[in-house]
Amino acid sequence: MKNEELVEKLYHFLEERLYLVVLDDIWETKAWDELSHAFPRGKVGSKLILTTRNHYVTRHADPHCVVHEPRSLTDDEAWELLSKKTKIKEESTSEEVIELCKLGKEMVKRCGGLPLAVVVLGGLLATRSSLQEWKKRHQNIGMQLKAAGKEGDQQQGKVMSVLELSYDDLPYHLKSCFLYLGLFPEDVDIRAKRMIRMWIAEGFILSSEIDREHTVESAGEEWLEELIERSMIQVGERDTDGRVKTCRMHDMIRELCLEKAREENFLEILSLSSPSNLKGLSSIPGTDASKVRRIALHLEIELSELEWKIVCTNLPLLRAPSVHEFENDSRRIEIHIIPQGVGDLGPSSGISGEAPKGENQGR
Repeated sequence: MKNEELVEKLYHFLEERLYLVVLDDIWETKAWDELSHAFPRGKVGSKLILTTRNHYVTRHADPHCVVHEPRSLTDDEAWELLSKKTKIKEESTSEEVIELCKLGKEMVKRCGGLPLAVVVLGGLLATRSSLQEWKKRHQNIGMQLKAAGKEGDQQQGKVMSVLELSYDDLPYHLKSCFLYLGLFPEDVDIRAKRMIRMWIAEGFILSSEIDREHTVESAGEEWLEELIERSMIQVGERDTDGRVKTCRMHDMIRELCLEKAREENFLEILSLSSPSNLKGLSSIPGTDASKVRRIALHLEIELSELEWKIVCTNLPLLRAPSVHEFENDSRRIEIHIIPQGVGDLGPSSGISGEAPKGENQGR
């Protein structure tokens, strides 16, 4: 359904009703402009709540609206959160622990009382237990946050600076796994088993590089747990045996993930609302399409056999094409026609897509 049709349908649905609607995480004025016509004006008793990280969005939506800003954490609350994450015990009489607490309190003050910044900082420090390593992080975060304070939104800059430090601190093998998460659409629960299988298919986890006590699958589970421990990924749900069943990314962490993925030519995201836009796959700005190995298509449409052929022929080195529907959370789109071109992908390690009953395997 096109946006215009959805707006009209929602307007008629709300027209005869009192409503309470929450629009969560509106980043830009453009998004509000596209949605605002769906809500009948002047209906006494109806309420619209909009959440955003950008003040100018609220002023644009309604200059006279009531703005509620969640209060920041106090220094004591922020330190309590950090100490829980790092498992540091302030009551210890050890000179090293006393010094660690002093450094931690100084670093947490620089987070401006922002919970996400504190949690991610805690994930960073939790993997570094020595005093020397904490001193190094203390120096780095001071430099990063000082630079962030000179740019635009200081609060957002503080969070992104801590996220940058946490990304830079990731071991090499975890960086690839983290960047790969950018493939999944925003605000979806990612199935852990499927994601680990995709890491393996991409060659991020090699049996030759792990010890005999581990399989590639168990190594993938450990790597996922380490990303969770570092607060780079959030747990959605766990199985009864404690294993991660689903996970997700905070929107700001995903923003960092996509930024780093683009910088390192790791992953390109194209959001397509029309089949005709597929023609642009062969001329992605700044990219030699003949060398593209992975691409994520976030679709509002289903691909025909011809459109799949466009993808396969223009991007000959694809390893793991992945297709998602917006409405279908983290589940894969149903491919009713599997074109001949998919079978000719050569170096492909995996195609993401569920094959439903009665699929037509291309002629």
